[in-house]
This record gives sequence, structure tokens and C-alpha cells, in this order.
Amino acid sequence: MKRKVHYFLFLFFLIFSACVSSYEAKKVNISKHNIVIGWKRSKELGSGYYILIEKIAKGKWVIKKISKKPIIGRENKRQEILFVNKNLNYVQPFFEKAVFYPGLKTFKCVSLHKKSEKELYTPCNSCLTKVDTLTTIFKPGVNRGIDTKKITQIIEQTDLLEKVRLYDSLIERFQLEEKEYYNFVSNISINVKRIEDKTRLFLIKPNDVNLSKKIIRVEIVNLPKDFDENFDKYSQEDIRRLFANKKIELQPYVINPILKDCHYCTLRCFGIVPQNYSKVKILYNNQNYTPFQLNIPVIINSCDLINPYPSNFVVKDKNLSIKVLSLDRTGMKLLIKNMTTSYVKISSVTLYYNNKVLNVDNLNIELPPQSLKENVYIPGIGFYFLPFQVKEFKRISKDNLNFHVFTFGLAVKYNIVVTNIEKTLYKVNTYNLATILF
Repeated sequence: MKRKVHYFLFLFFLIFSACVSSYEAKKVNISKHNIVIGWKRSKELGSGYYILIEKIAKGKWVIKKISKKPIIGRENKRQEILFVNKNLNYVQPFFEKAVFYPGLKTFKCVSLHKKSEKELYTPCNSCLTKVDTLTTIFKPGVNRGIDTKKITQIIEQTDLLEKVRLYDSLIERFQLEEKEYYNFVSNISINVKRIEDKTRLFLIKPNDVNLSKKIIRVEIVNLPKDFDENFDKYSQEDIRRLFANKKIELQPYVINPILKDCHYCTLRCFGIVPQNYSKVKILYNNQNYTPFQLNIPVIINSCDLINPYPSNFVVKDKNLSIKVLSLDRTGMKLLIKNMTTSYVKISSVTLYYNNKVLNVDNLNIELPPQSLKENVYIPGIGFYFLPFQVKEFKRISKDNLNFHVFTFGLAVKYNIVVTNIEKTLYKVNTYNLATILF
């Protein structure tokens, strides 16, 4: 009886020994390429490619994404993740978590209690593995081994290796294109040929205009945003179009032109982007890096104005006269005249600029009788504290100055010491830009 039992176990071992060997790293022949299918820990893999695949029908798989960086997680249970080494001769599943028995070449599958662990991509919820019946009988729990046959079929059906090879060559080509374009741009020098000011707001001299190479916009071949995610949808014709019609476009920007000197130069023009400037297009020649100079005509049709204010603004009553001397980023300077024969104390100043109000109180500005104080600085009332859209005027020229209107005003709270009566001085005017400039 014992002999029969031993004989039965021996036969059982022979029958299932083939299953064990099939889960080991195995060399298969795919389209005349010898590929090893196996499994290694992440730190042993080296560089390569990560491929997200998805089953769309029985025996039908598609490539969803190819990346040189590890792909972690999957959107649904029909998806699997493979790793292919850089030499394209080794393939394996890329699991997030796995308990591996090196001796048995199998994975241990146990119940995962944590919700976060159940959502991980593991050999236990992958269809790229199958139950190893033999080791499961002799070992407690469920053991699974890599399904070499299924992975082989997926590689063949998706033409995986050729897709990865194409992806790699395109990535290298994109990088080369970018390098070549910028080498080409570095040999371009720019010269201002002519400046035409159609705004009639500026006094421009040749040395007041600068063009920078930083404004050269190079239209190089860029990877589409969905290139990795939908790589399998790009045909050879699509890829050919990516590299077609390459050009370099120079867009001259005039930097820091000179504005007419008026009102303490508080009105500034900055960052002019001409509306109808000359465009120079250069068809990129992959084999010609000869240095050359571009003569660019610059046409200024409009500019952006920022921080305008009326520098002659005065608010007064029978007691006080206050003039705005300057208004800068963080403060305001006032000229204040006390027209009474008593001491006057100013406790609060408020600025009105368009629909915004800036106020500083708890002041203690004391003016002797019949006195004049210049350069009284009020910190905390400045353009820095105003929203950008309130103080900026776009596309200004001399022809449309009258169409841009803004309000400006001042309120002052003061006290005549001898009477100890609080009074208020207030004035708000409406202006257009023409009255500010000229």
C-alpha cells in the first residue's frame, strides 16, 4: 500500500513539474527575436520602458501608454502593466506589490484586508499570472506563477516590441530636433532696420530700442500631450506630419521706449507688443548653420499705460490746500498749506482711484499757523496696493486717448486745534488719458 502511495505521488510530481518550469524565466521566440519572460524586483530591472495595456475583447489587447517612467496604478481590472528592458529582450509584469518565492518561482497570494492594498496591482489580481496547482498543494495558501504563454500572445498581438522601438526612436528624434533648432537660433543676430511709431506718443532714438534673442519663438516639433496615452492611435502619416512645416518665427518686441517727459514721468509705457509688427519666417534647414543677420523693421501701433494720475491735482477749502506731488509704488507725497491762524492736525488721508479706495488713518500731521509743508510722505497709499486691472490701460495710441476714462480723488480728515472740531476735505475728478499726457 505504501508503495502505491509513493508511486502515485511520484507520477503526480512528474505531471505537474512542467507547470513549475513554465513559470520560471523562460526564453521564447517572437518574430525571430529571442525574448526572456520572467520576473525581477523593481530595483533589479535597470532602465527600460513601461507599457500600460488593456484588454478590449477576448484575445484582443491594445497599448494605452508607453513611458520611460514607472506606471503606477491602473484605471480598471482589464488593464495590465508590462516592463520591457532597454535592449528589448526581456519582458515581465510590473506589479506594485508582490510576495515572491525565488525557489518556487511563484507569488504568494493571501487575503488583503486593507482597502488601499486591495486596489494595488498585484500578481493576485492580474490575468498575467495563473494558479500554480502543484505548489499550492504542497504549500498553504494560493500560489500563482507568470503566464508566459499569455504574455507571449500579447507581445505578438500588439506588436509590442516594434511599438516600443518606434517610441524610443521618436523620443530621441524629438530631443535631437530641439537641440538642432536652438543651435540654429544661436547663430542669428538681430538688427533694428527701421522704427515707425504710429502711436505718436514717443520720442524714439535708435539706441533706445533693444531686441533680445529671448523673444525668438522657435516652433519646434513638440510631443503631443496625449502622445504617451494614445500612442497606438498615431499612424506613420501622423508622425510624419509632426515633423513637417517646421519654421522659426521672430517676433520683435520693443523694450523700454522713451516716453515724452511730462508730469514727473509718473506715466510709464512698458512692454510694447506691436499689433502689426513685421514677421520674419525662416524655413529651417537641417544642414545649414551659417551665421547671418536679420534686419527687422519695427512698427509700434499701440502700447500699454500703467499707473497714470494727474500730478496737478489740488483739493482745498478755506482752511487747507493739499496738492499731490507724487504717487509711487508704496506711498504718496503731498504739499500741504495751512491757511488758518491756528494749529491744524491731519488724522486721516484717503485716495480714490477708479472704483478703489486706499485709506491711512491714525496720522498725526501737525501744521503750525500759516505754514507750508512739502514732501509730506503718506506710506501705505501707492500703486502696489491697487489691483492691476484698475491702473492699467491697454493698447493706447494718441487717437484713442480720449476714450479711456478714470477717476482720481483725495479725502482728508483734519482738526483745527483751537476749536477741536473735526472737518473733512474731499474732492474726486474724472479724467481721460489725454488730459493727463498733454
